[in-house]
Amino acid sequence: MCSSCVDACEEKAINFFSLFRPTIDMNKCSGCGFCYSPCPPYAIKYKTLKEKL
Repeated sequence: MCSSCVDACEEKAINFFSLFRPTIDMNKCSGCGFCYSPCPPYAIKYKTLKEKL
């Protein structure tokens, strides 16, 4: 199991729902993006607030 995104997250906002499904607690997430670049399989998708709407 890869945990490079978890290691990069200073806010401790990332948990794993199952073995390969990271979930982000948006109440803890600062939106810094540090979790995005070290993610080798690109399991994390980063969207701006405008894209979410």
